[in-house]
Amino acid sequence: MFNGTLHAGGRNAFKPLSLLVIASAAMIASTAVIPTTADAHDISISSHGLTFGDKDNDLLQQLIDLDADEIEDLRQELVDARSDIEESIDDIADARTETREGWGAKAILDIAFNFASSTVSASSEKAFKEAKSEIDHAARQLDEMKTKISSEEYEETKYAIDMLRTELAELEKMLGQLADAFDA
Repeated sequence: MFNGTLHAGGRNAFKPLSLLVIASAAMIASTAVIPTTADAHDISISSHGLTFGDKDNDLLQQLIDLDADEIEDLRQELVDARSDIEESIDDIADARTETREGWGAKAILDIAFNFASSTVSASSEKAFKEAKSEIDHAARQLDEMKTKISSEEYEETKYAIDMLRTELAELEKMLGQLADAFDA
């Protein structure tokens, strides 16, 4: 009875079927979750209606409309996203370890991971560049209208902008580590 492992010459020639599933999942996930380079400008963070890359919505106004709790929720979502990426990096390392002896699964995994790496790198670079540009523009606009809004609203919105800069920089760094893990 076939148990999912094929042996040749006393060593595993093919690891369990689950390794192929991991490789296929990596390929599918990279195409389903990671935007293509052409679509990278459409990045959005959908917490509390906040979006980047939406020319119909002014980022500064979106940030002004957030209250302190919503800003904290957004920050936590970005922290959670980094945590998810860290888990993915660990899963990639585990998958690589499991496929070391299985030539078929390793080849498929390498192809899937190389594709995922190039997709992550290409799409995230443009998306983060545009997000940073929008945040910088919102910060300039906020400074220009400082006298037109309350000091509390100004400080809360400035905090939101600073938080976005910090959290997105950390997220960008984690995506770089994810791409590196795919390439390892």
